[in-house]
Amino acid sequence: MRFPPPAALCFLTLFATALPAQADSGRVDVHIHIHHVSIELVDLEPGDGIAPGVAWGDRTGRGNVYLGEGPYGASDELLGPGRIALSSRASASSFEAGETSWRLHASSAARITGATYVGGFFDARMSFTLTPHTGMFVRAIADADAASDVARSSLLVHAGIGAYAGASSFFDSLTSSEPLSTSHPLFGYVHSDADGSLGGIEIRGSSAILIAAEPPIPGIPEPSSWALLAAGLGVLAVARRTARRRGARVG
Repeated sequence: MRFPPPAALCFLTLFATALPAQADSGRVDVHIHIHHVSIELVDLEPGDGIAPGVAWGDRTGRGNVYLGEGPYGASDELLGPGRIALSSRASASSFEAGETSWRLHASSAARITGATYVGGFFDARMSFTLTPHTGMFVRAIADADAASDVARSSLLVHAGIGAYAGASSFFDSLTSSEPLSTSHPLFGYVHSDADGSLGGIEIRGSSAILIAAEPPIPGIPEPSSWALLAAGLGVLAVARRTARRRGARVG
């Protein structure tokens, strides 16, 4: 049986409108671990009779994690060593700080239609005083892993270490907005002057995930649309009965 083209088109159009849109799926994960922070002292004036040395001062640290899904949002802060974490139905964010090790982790699954933002950051500082004519090499390892199979997502990975002493300073970092898996060495050098120098080491890290809101899903047809669908089905029924009668007369 052939459906009348206008009625068939009406039926298919309304049927397609009532179907839910295909939702995005997948997961985004970001992990950062800075560890094995070490120093090496060098005597820049071996004949001055002063052995290279460092005296450590204050240590401070602060970390934050945040999580937002649509209208829902939360954050938490950690001062000093310890661990904080946030989690929801689809996302999680955590930060862990030790004496010489710092970890950030963020993850999110594309399970909601609203925008999702998950991540964290930290900043740790150590002050020191160097003896005169002393050089200091500073080293650390940054492990970074980031993966995503969500088309509407973006991510950020940042890990770095810096130091200053007197007039010298450096900052070395790893930054990426693309998926990666690496163990990256961080390295730099500072030195004191003839009278010794105050200085400090700073360690930073941040992770971020953003999943954009899904396009709106077509809504359920309004009553007027259902009425149009019913009318279309009625036309189809009438056309079918008419075709049967004509077939009976021919027979």
